Amino acid sequence: MPEKMLFNYETTYRTDFRDGKLESSVKTIFIPKVKKPRNEPIPLKDIQALFPLRDPHVPFNLFHQPTPIIRTTPLVMQKRYEKPVDDMRLEVQKTRPKVVMAPALSMDQVEEPTRQTIVDFVYKSTVRKALDEAVELIHKEKKLRAPLVDKYAPARPVTIRSSKLPYVSPEWRMPSASWDKKQIRTYTQPTRTFWLSRELERCVPCEQTAAVLAHRKLICEQQTSK
Repeated sequence: MPEKMLFNYETTYRTDFRDGKLESSVKTIFIPKVKKPRNEPIPLKDIQALFPLRDPHVPFNLFHQPTPIIRTTPLVMQKRYEKPVDDMRLEVQKTRPKVVMAPALSMDQVEEPTRQTIVDFVYKSTVRKALDEAVELIHKEKKLRAPLVDKYAPARPVTIRSSKLPYVSPEWRMPSASWDKKQIRTYTQPTRTFWLSRELERCVPCEQTAAVLAHRKLICEQQTSK
């Protein structure tokens, strides 16, 4: 009787598995996080006057100063440079005094654009020329053409130095000549010559085979003689 009251002849399916439904004992509840107000920044004070600054954040350009020589500042945008037109240049070139020593050339007497070409050839650096050519290739404003010359460049013949045999002293020539005379100048098979020049080692199986064949031959001769 106590056994029936305790177990009641039932299994765990009655309480553990209920038609496939799984119910959690503790339900998850979403609790929003409480937002705390941000603390106000500590006001900065002037080092000398010890008075709070109006702006609590230090400006980025506080210590920006113009450069000492060219006096440029990042706060002021640089204006675009445009080369001014010089209207008096041609008149000054024609009227100023000239002192020219032959065979020098007076640049003031050369007409444009030949004068500018001479100036660029004399004073323009190689880096500047390469930069101008690169800009022309990018913008495709001018077509670069290599200058064609009427005369070909003089030929530069290539001469090959004759190779001479190294010099051998006379006291070394006789031993080398005597050794060279002893060498055989005919066709030969080095492998065949090497193995034939060596003495053959004793071959025990070969000797046994030869003895067996000789014994058989002797028996055959005795049988035929009878």
